[in-house]
Amino acid sequence: MRKIAILIFFVLFISLLGCAGNEVSKPSAKALAESPADEAPESASADSKYVAAEGTGGKAKAVKLVADDSVNLEATYYPGKENAVIFLHMMNRDRHDWDSFAKKLNTMGYTVISFDLRGHGDSDLNWMDFEDVDYKPMVSDVGVAAQYLYDNNKVNIDRVYIVGASIGANLAVMYGVTDAKVKKVVMLSPGNDYHGINPLGALGKFSRPALLVYSKRDRTAADVLAMKQIGKGEREVIAYDMSTAHGTDMFAEHPDLEQKIIEFMQG
Repeated sequence: MRKIAILIFFVLFISLLGCAGNEVSKPSAKALAESPADEAPESASADSKYVAAEGTGGKAKAVKLVADDSVNLEATYYPGKENAVIFLHMMNRDRHDWDSFAKKLNTMGYTVISFDLRGHGDSDLNWMDFEDVDYKPMVSDVGVAAQYLYDNNKVNIDRVYIVGASIGANLAVMYGVTDAKVKKVVMLSPGNDYHGINPLGALGKFSRPALLVYSKRDRTAADVLAMKQIGKGEREVIAYDMSTAHGTDMFAEHPDLEQKIIEFMQG
């Protein structure tokens, strides 16, 4: 009987030791809450693959431009080298239409800026309240973006290319003719008149190369056909058959369009 009692006591003692060991090895809920989380290695940002090699570009920066009449214009700026691109979007769209193309050009060394036209995106005002006269200052707004590049880029800007879509195409040449640093313009689906923004006079005076891109079934096709005869500068035309795509919507249908624009700028 005594042996049995000793055996039972021994088994209970071993069990208690095991439980105590488990208590020591298992941290309390409070300890878990207070312990620092494992630090994961810093991951690359979504845009990191677009960051150019050293000396050829930089990460995008959100900047605020102030128009001549004190309207605030939101922009995205990509620092780069001496060749710069200004992107101008379509009606009822915003600067983010150009994000992918802007990053691509920045990796190639281009300085890039895109901004929300007044009344669009994050910029002041609402285009739905505009009358034709309210669109006129958009031309000088492009000049504000260009001046930002001239004043803030670490490398002096030598050549500027303006790429615009729809009303942005009209604005591209209307500002471009006033700035000698603008060497070429790319006009996607320009029209004879977008809310009083008429590019024909400016195109007639623009003696530098212009690339006109349009879809043959787009409503502006006839306007573009007439435009290619205007002015003394070189006029290149890309026309897409069997398509109604307008402005930046053409990129989705024609993935090679970005490369064709790059070749035009570099030519």
